[in-house]
Amino acid sequence: MNDNEYPILSEDGKQFCRCRRDGKTILLIAKNCSLSLLQLEEQAMNPEIYRKSRGKKYKKGS
Repeated sequence: MNDNEYPILSEDGKQFCRCRRDGKTILLIAKNCSLSLLQLEEQAMNPEIYRKSRGKKYKKGS
């Protein structure tokens, strides 16, 4: 871990992910992937983004 990277902890004190700050970009780094904070917010606010990125068809109401 460098100076711009630090752990994000859950309420029980366990590491949830790591966070890296490079200028204006905030990157959340998990065990097998990473995601910018902006991408996380976009997906949390619009679940349709997830459905499109997975390339699967979903029934209405799912």
